[in-house]
Amino acid sequence: MLSIRSTSSNRELRIYRGQGGYFTVEILGHRVTALTEVWIDDDALYLGRFFVELGATVGPWKGAKEWHSPEDDLKFSVTCTPLGNVTFDIALSDKPGAPEEWSVNVELETELGQLERIGREAVELVNAKVAN
Repeated sequence: MLSIRSTSSNRELRIYRGQGGYFTVEILGHRVTALTEVWIDDDALYLGRFFVELGATVGPWKGAKEWHSPEDDLKFSVTCTPLGNVTFDIALSDKPGAPEEWSVNVELETELGQLERIGREAVELVNAKVAN
Protein backbone atom coordinates (compact mmCIF):
# COMPACT_ATOMS: atom_id res chain seq x y z
CA MET A 1 0.00 0.00 0.00
CA LEU A 2 1.10 3.53 -0.76
CA SER A 3 0.07 6.00 1.93
CA ILE A 4 0.47 9.77 1.95
CA ARG A 5 -0.62 11.44 5.19
CA SER A 6 -1.16 15.14 5.60
CA THR A 7 0.94 17.05 8.09
CA SER A 8 -1.80 19.71 8.33
CA SER A 9 -4.91 17.58 8.93
CA ASN A 10 -6.02 13.97 9.23
CA ARG A 11 -6.32 13.55 5.45
CA GLU A 12 -4.71 10.56 3.83
CA LEU A 13 -4.37 9.11 0.34
CA ARG A 14 -4.13 5.33 0.12
CA ILE A 15 -3.46 3.29 -3.01
CA TYR A 16 -3.83 -0.50 -2.87
CA ARG A 17 -3.30 -3.29 -5.35
CA GLY A 18 -6.57 -4.24 -6.97
CA GLN A 19 -7.79 -6.96 -9.29
CA GLY A 20 -6.40 -7.19 -12.81
CA GLY A 21 -5.00 -3.84 -13.89
CA TYR A 22 -6.93 -1.88 -11.28
CA PHE A 23 -5.68 -0.06 -8.22
CA THR A 24 -7.99 0.92 -5.36
CA VAL A 25 -7.62 4.59 -4.50
CA GLU A 26 -8.99 6.04 -1.29
CA ILE A 27 -8.98 9.59 0.01
CA LEU A 28 -10.17 10.04 3.57
CA GLY A 29 -9.97 12.44 6.43
CA HIS A 30 -10.92 16.03 7.09
CA ARG A 31 -14.37 16.49 5.49
CA VAL A 32 -13.82 14.07 2.62
CA THR A 33 -14.13 10.37 1.88
CA ALA A 34 -13.81 8.90 -1.60
CA LEU A 35 -13.06 5.39 -2.83
CA THR A 36 -12.85 4.02 -6.36
CA GLU A 37 -10.91 1.69 -8.62
CA VAL A 38 -8.56 3.22 -11.18
CA TRP A 39 -7.23 1.41 -14.27
CA ILE A 40 -3.45 1.89 -14.20
CA ASP A 41 -2.20 -1.49 -15.50
CA ASP A 42 0.22 -0.56 -18.30
CA ASP A 43 1.02 2.80 -16.70
CA ALA A 44 1.91 1.32 -13.31
CA LEU A 45 5.62 1.66 -14.06
CA TYR A 46 5.10 5.35 -14.92
CA LEU A 47 3.27 5.88 -11.64
CA GLY A 48 6.15 4.21 -9.79
CA ARG A 49 8.69 6.31 -11.69
CA PHE A 50 6.75 9.50 -10.86
CA PHE A 51 6.95 8.78 -7.13
CA VAL A 52 10.57 7.55 -7.31
CA GLU A 53 11.56 10.83 -8.99
CA LEU A 54 9.72 12.75 -6.28
CA GLY A 55 11.50 10.65 -3.64
CA ALA A 56 14.89 11.42 -5.19
CA THR A 57 14.29 15.16 -4.91
CA VAL A 58 16.76 16.62 -2.41
CA GLY A 59 15.45 20.16 -2.31
CA PRO A 60 12.53 22.37 -3.23
CA TRP A 61 11.64 22.76 -6.92
CA LYS A 62 9.81 25.30 -9.05
CA GLY A 63 6.58 24.55 -10.82
CA ALA A 64 4.41 21.45 -10.58
CA LYS A 65 5.32 17.80 -11.12
CA GLU A 66 2.35 15.98 -12.63
CA TRP A 67 1.04 12.51 -13.40
CA HIS A 68 -2.34 11.19 -14.51
CA SER A 69 -3.88 7.78 -15.06
CA PRO A 70 -4.66 6.62 -18.61
CA GLU A 71 -8.36 7.50 -18.21
CA ASP A 72 -7.65 10.74 -16.29
CA ASP A 73 -9.64 9.50 -13.28
CA LEU A 74 -6.62 10.02 -11.00
CA LYS A 75 -4.38 13.06 -11.31
CA PHE A 76 -1.52 14.39 -9.21
CA SER A 77 -0.01 17.86 -9.33
CA VAL A 78 2.75 18.25 -6.74
CA THR A 79 4.40 21.50 -5.73
CA CYS A 80 7.01 22.44 -3.13
CA THR A 81 7.61 25.72 -1.34
CA PRO A 82 11.14 27.06 -0.76
CA LEU A 83 10.76 25.87 2.87
CA GLY A 84 10.12 22.26 1.82
CA ASN A 85 6.35 22.12 2.27
CA VAL A 86 4.99 19.74 -0.37
CA THR A 87 1.39 19.98 -1.58
CA PHE A 88 -0.29 17.14 -3.46
CA ASP A 89 -3.26 18.39 -5.45
CA ILE A 90 -5.20 15.18 -6.06
CA ALA A 91 -8.13 14.83 -8.45
CA LEU A 92 -10.12 11.59 -8.26
CA SER A 93 -13.23 10.87 -10.29
CA ASP A 94 -15.55 8.12 -11.37
CA LYS A 95 -15.03 6.59 -14.76
CA PRO A 96 -15.96 9.01 -17.57
CA GLY A 97 -19.46 8.40 -18.88
CA ALA A 98 -20.57 6.53 -15.75
CA PRO A 99 -24.07 7.22 -14.48
CA GLU A 100 -24.11 9.88 -11.77
CA GLU A 101 -20.52 10.94 -12.34
CA TRP A 102 -18.62 12.38 -9.39
CA SER A 103 -15.25 13.95 -8.73
CA VAL A 104 -13.21 14.97 -5.70
CA ASN A 105 -10.36 17.44 -5.68
CA VAL A 106 -8.29 17.71 -2.49
CA GLU A 107 -5.02 19.13 -1.37
CA LEU A 108 -2.83 17.16 0.96
CA GLU A 109 0.23 18.74 2.54
CA THR A 110 3.34 16.87 3.60
CA GLU A 111 7.06 17.51 3.99
CA LEU A 112 9.93 17.14 1.57
CA GLY A 113 11.50 14.60 3.92
CA GLN A 114 8.54 12.22 3.46
CA LEU A 115 9.00 11.87 -0.31
CA GLU A 116 11.72 9.21 -0.09
CA ARG A 117 9.45 6.91 1.94
CA ILE A 118 6.55 7.59 -0.43
CA GLY A 119 8.80 6.69 -3.36
CA ARG A 120 9.79 3.38 -1.72
CA GLU A 121 6.16 2.49 -1.02
CA ALA A 122 5.25 3.27 -4.64
CA VAL A 123 8.00 0.95 -5.91
CA GLU A 124 6.75 -1.86 -3.64
CA LEU A 125 3.17 -1.28 -4.84
CA VAL A 126 4.14 -1.25 -8.51
CA ASN A 127 6.54 -4.19 -8.24
CA ALA A 128 3.89 -6.27 -6.49
CA LYS A 129 1.42 -5.31 -9.23
CA VAL A 130 3.83 -6.16 -12.04
CA ALA A 131 4.54 -9.54 -10.42
CA ASN A 132 0.82 -10.47 -10.46
